[in-house]
Amino acid sequence: MAVELNLNRYVANPSPHETDFQRLERRNRERTYLVLFVHDRSLSMQCNKHWMLPVDDLVKNAGTWHERGGGAVRPEDVILAAFVSLRRIAVRQLLPVSKISLTLSRPKQPILSRPAGALQVTTMLTSTMSLF
Repeated sequence: MAVELNLNRYVANPSPHETDFQRLERRNRERTYLVLFVHDRSLSMQCNKHWMLPVDDLVKNAGTWHERGGGAVRPEDVILAAFVSLRRIAVRQLLPVSKISLTLSRPKQPILSRPAGALQVTTMLTSTMSLF
């Protein structure tokens, strides 16, 4: 829904004729999308699921986003930019581990067709890999 509302629109060079109201509205839209991005990546990492929001130009430029506000730098924007960067780094680091975890936790044959001991080993292996 955030993408459909165009909250992720990146404006590299705002118009010099942009009013204060337009600037504040644009910054609030960008801020909202970045907060949603941080929450999306956080839930993705915690639940070992795929994320929903794409990495677009706004997210790629979030490291300097707080400096392009057109006024005084807000401390909460600096923190938000740092969170976006941290989530991008964390996802890159956890991606190989989550692929291994998903591969090892997926049974190769239906559980009902296995001997009773195989079910116990699979459960132990799955719970061990979820610690990563």
